[in-house]
Amino acid sequence: MKAPNVVYVVVSSLLLGAGCASDSLHESDRGLEGTLRSQLDQREVHIEVHRGIVTLTGKVRTEEDRQRIDYLVRNTSGVVAVKDELQVRLPSPGVYGAYPSAIPVHVGPGPDLPPTGSITLPPPVVVPDYPRLKLQAWTDSDGIIASRISRQLTPEAVPRGTLEGVTITVRSGVVYLQGKVDTQGEREALIYAVQRAGGMSAIYDQLQVQ
Repeated sequence: MKAPNVVYVVVSSLLLGAGCASDSLHESDRGLEGTLRSQLDQREVHIEVHRGIVTLTGKVRTEEDRQRIDYLVRNTSGVVAVKDELQVRLPSPGVYGAYPSAIPVHVGPGPDLPPTGSITLPPPVVVPDYPRLKLQAWTDSDGIIASRISRQLTPEAVPRGTLEGVTITVRSGVVYLQGKVDTQGEREALIYAVQRAGGMSAIYDQLQVQ
């Protein structure tokens, strides 16, 4: 007569154990979710964890941001798999290239640059990969921006030969692009590289496509 009671006890123990395991798994998912939120610190990225599988939804500014977040999550302890459903925002109207930026790009001459004959400008910034490019800053503070632009101008970012005869001037935090390029794609690549440098308040695109 005691056998049914034994079976009942065994079944109850199994159910209790399964419930504890489920609670433990749930706590583990919540802990992992909290860790990821703290690491990413992205308000517009939504994180959901179920049995160690992380689902990412929301929007990020650039493809580079998406890849960085995906890599960080995949290499976090406790993550079993990642469902990356993040969306990359489109560039803002009037901004060239694939890099969304808050820096406005204006097509046209913009404010006139004063003649340089009456003032002494700092030496032009040297761009190693483009020795025929002229990158000129008007002040020491403008020189900081010019140096940042120089570091972005690489053959990987802008095709070789594109910048021959191009002049980039930085004055009062504003960047002027002048000269000729071969294609619209090269024009956009150059503007994209300048945007990535950051630090300027606006870009005036005076480039001409040959």
